[in-house]
Amino acid sequence: MLNIILFLPFIAAIIIAIFCHQKNGIAKIACLSICILTFCFILSIGLSLKDIISTVSISRPWIQSLGVTYQLALDGFSLIMILVSSFIAMMSVMVAWKSIERWDSFGPLLLMSLSGLLGVFLARDLLLFYVFWEIMLIPLYFMLTQWGSQKSAYAATRFLIYTVSASLFMLIGILCLYIQVGRETGVYSFAFNHLLITPIINNSLWIFLALLVGFAVKVPLFPLHLWAPETYKNAHPAVTILLSGAMANAGVYGILRICTYVSPLSLATLSHTMMGLSAIGAIYTGLIAYQQNNLRSVAAYSSISHMNLAVMAIFAMQLQAINGSILQLVAHALSITGIFALVAMLSVRGFDGDLNKMGGLFKPMPKLGAMLLFFFVASAGLPGLGNFASEILILVGSYQSSPLWASLAALSIVISIAYFLRCYERAMLGPYAAPSSNNENQQQAKLSDLSWREMMPLSLLVVAVLWLGISPDTFLQPLHHAVNHIIDHHFHALRGG
Repeated sequence: MLNIILFLPFIAAIIIAIFCHQKNGIAKIACLSICILTFCFILSIGLSLKDIISTVSISRPWIQSLGVTYQLALDGFSLIMILVSSFIAMMSVMVAWKSIERWDSFGPLLLMSLSGLLGVFLARDLLLFYVFWEIMLIPLYFMLTQWGSQKSAYAATRFLIYTVSASLFMLIGILCLYIQVGRETGVYSFAFNHLLITPIINNSLWIFLALLVGFAVKVPLFPLHLWAPETYKNAHPAVTILLSGAMANAGVYGILRICTYVSPLSLATLSHTMMGLSAIGAIYTGLIAYQQNNLRSVAAYSSISHMNLAVMAIFAMQLQAINGSILQLVAHALSITGIFALVAMLSVRGFDGDLNKMGGLFKPMPKLGAMLLFFFVASAGLPGLGNFASEILILVGSYQSSPLWASLAALSIVISIAYFLRCYERAMLGPYAAPSSNNENQQQAKLSDLSWREMMPLSLLVVAVLWLGISPDTFLQPLHHAVNHIIDHHFHALRGG
């Protein structure tokens, strides 16, 4: 079951790359079909399992001499993550449908990255987890270099430097943890249920920090976020959707799934420091977003701000906060995907996101304007929509651990309302600004409202955001056991049990 989920996109990527060379029409249809099939298969699993505790489907020896196992498992946390990831990948393909030409290259890279991402959420062996982590990231570099603005190559280089550095920190942390636990127990194994459950006595803080840095860069957590704004801005919007809507979730997942277990004492020691850093980061990037004159940059800094809130909630180590953190991953993925999808649609119409060259676009494009407003207010936390439920849980839970940092973090939500409204006013209201074109017919074509093909992915996102806001328990129920296990392990370890 899990092997099908994991390797379907990977095998399809190889087949498309070999047999669909220079057959872009077939390649993109095949790519979308595989994404839809993967999503539907994961959804069917979720609907068929009422009470997900932990189902280890596969556990086989891989490299026995090193204690490496091929072990995959599914719990509620993993289910929510792979469901969201496959849905975002499907949205990315729909958004790129007309603007990407070389689908015989783009499609396989996207599917390979999706396969790696699914592996990250399903792996239960730390070395296997690292392998999938690299499979997830490597295709993204090539997607960044080949598709995007003229500055995308520079952004890709910056992304590569930060990614390689973070991966090195992660690998060092994994190997040190493996050696340390092996010395203390006499058993050398990379299995989660051995490495992460066994309390380590020596060097726990340094191992914890190495792993934390490795994951924090991907979130991206302030002040390790410097690669993200330019990358999000200059990448093709379909690639940015993958980066901000799906890949960033892997960073938070790593902190929750691995760091919280490695050294509960280190987490408790750094709790207030990391909550403060996250709260300051959320406010700082929100203020930077307010100053931006490009729609892409506003969305980029907004994404960073919201992800910092998710990390703050983890270090609060409180039930409501962690539930809110995971719910934030889902809500943020949906809303930021909607925003960058509209960025892509505006780009097709001759607008590169420069707010100084936009204005009054609601009149010729009311459907696009309405959709942009919806995703702006959703991301800002309008009651009844997904982000509101997650942010309420984050703030209420975090307040119980640190009233100061939770109160400051709440300011980032107020700031988000300000920069989204300012951005919307400049882009959609005010004096009308037409895209540059010498031909009046071309101008009319560029200013055409959303087509049915463009409305399809946006409508799916709207339904998902409304569903998450109206019935968050649908997503919280599968998380019950996983979240309780994280908290119980943390406090049990602190008590010396």
